[in-house]
Amino acid sequence: MWFLERAPRFLKERADISELEQRADWLRNVAWRVAEGLRFEVDFEVLHGDDVFKLTLTYPELFPKAPPSVLVREGGRVSSHQWGSGGELCLEYRPDNWEEHITGAMMIESAHRLIADERPDVGIGVVPSAHNMSLGQKVRGDTYRFLMRATLREQLSTLPSGAAIRAHISERRVRESKDRNSYVAVVNGLSMPGDEEPWFDLGVPFPDWSHFGWVVIVDDITAVPAFPDGVALKAWLDGAGFSAASEAFASDKAFAALLIADKTSARFAWVYPTPAPGVVISYTVIDEERAQSRHPASHAALKEKSVGIIGSGSLGTKIAISLARAGVGRIHLVDDDIMMPGNLVRNDLDWQAVGHHKSAALRRRIKEIAPECHVTAQQVGLGTQEASGTISALLDRLGKFDLIIDATASAVAFNYCAGTAQANAKPMLWAEVFAGGIGGYIARARPDLEPPPAAARRQILAWCEAQGVVWTGVARDYGIAENDQPALIADDADVSVIAAHATRLALDTLADPADSRFPFPVYMIGLAEKWLFSQPFDTRPVTLVVEPWTNAAEIDVEAMKEAVKVVSSLIPKNEEPDATETAA
Repeated sequence: MWFLERAPRFLKERADISELEQRADWLRNVAWRVAEGLRFEVDFEVLHGDDVFKLTLTYPELFPKAPPSVLVREGGRVSSHQWGSGGELCLEYRPDNWEEHITGAMMIESAHRLIADERPDVGIGVVPSAHNMSLGQKVRGDTYRFLMRATLREQLSTLPSGAAIRAHISERRVRESKDRNSYVAVVNGLSMPGDEEPWFDLGVPFPDWSHFGWVVIVDDITAVPAFPDGVALKAWLDGAGFSAASEAFASDKAFAALLIADKTSARFAWVYPTPAPGVVISYTVIDEERAQSRHPASHAALKEKSVGIIGSGSLGTKIAISLARAGVGRIHLVDDDIMMPGNLVRNDLDWQAVGHHKSAALRRRIKEIAPECHVTAQQVGLGTQEASGTISALLDRLGKFDLIIDATASAVAFNYCAGTAQANAKPMLWAEVFAGGIGGYIARARPDLEPPPAAARRQILAWCEAQGVVWTGVARDYGIAENDQPALIADDADVSVIAAHATRLALDTLADPADSRFPFPVYMIGLAEKWLFSQPFDTRPVTLVVEPWTNAAEIDVEAMKEAVKVVSSLIPKNEEPDATETAA
């Protein structure tokens, strides 16, 4: 209660407003009152000429840390600097420039100046606005919106005035509240004129459905009239020479979209032909500005990189999505598990994925975030009973990626990945989250820079034992009860921390495997004061001894020669060609 905690300020507010009423002939009928929640409000009237403006000053609970507001009590809209009819006046003193020395009396004087300056003796005055509305403020009341992509703007700039071309247009609906939806339309592609190849915006996710519409280019969009209905729109198209587009709106069984553009501006509408005379729904156009890349320069090479990720659980989904956001060009996902409601507490997927394979749902999620990323998914379990041929084909495929990531915390899956990485001399990264949310670790193995993955894991386990600190809660599966003991749960924040560190290590490995900013191959990351961690965010780097990825000493040359003879004997021999074939 600011009026008790700052009683001197409360008394000063009353005195200042009383003094203002006595000296200002334009202020009258000042009345203090206590509103709901013990908020103080001051009703007052401002006189200007023959007009009376009834306003209310309302003190917030945080006053004087936050500014009071002046609202129109009666009279609807009284100023162009007003939030809606009967709403708050936008005065000189606002949240963005508020200082504690400003008083309620000064707010009342500001309201008077606004009203007087907008109503000079001759005509209607204009008070300059200091309010820079954000894009969100401008469109938050608009149900229908069209996103003008910078890439689309570039394509339209190549078209001459009078051009009319077909377009692929999709629209998405978002349920913003119980009784409110919002719609956003976007152009996915254009049928370019002449012999030019069709243009598709690869930065827009491929839609589940799209409609054909028309794009027409005019000299000056300000000369295009408003269209009260479909008949008026069709008449304008005919009169402007866009007869082909006009025919698209003649059907009584369909609706279509129309984008009208010139060199600088655009208008977009959906047109419903029935019932006559038809309905034209105009959309607010939102321009996407061409922004500089938000990726560091080192990320430019990621577009050509490929990553195979085993596991689409809580850790794998976060890593995969982050890599896609960073610009990795190709990602292959492997997981045969089904998304369940219980997974929502940690997995980066949502209810739309429940009941679906995690890897397939994660692929769809990545395509929504990074449409240009080439993503594939396999519903195969490394560690479950699968056909040998299936596993063999999968491992052969993984061996071709620039980086292999194991996000399963499964010993079986790790062994498969480790063997594949070593056999193909490819870097491998793996991470685990410890039970109970105490932390986790990230590790990587690069050919001839660190020991092979299996050897690295052996050294990591030896390092843990050498610390001399035993904590029985460390487990592979951080959500499963063991030996009748309750599960030690790691929450989404715990998993997110380890996933973020793993992603950073993965990006570093992809950018330049031989030149790293990370001096250690393994990091134990603490999130609680348990086990060997002295405090949250206590990080323990682990040094590994390099071991060879290939061991020439183990190769038996004589046995290899004998094996070659056996294989050669099994290969079918070609028949001798006849003279004609030889001559040819």
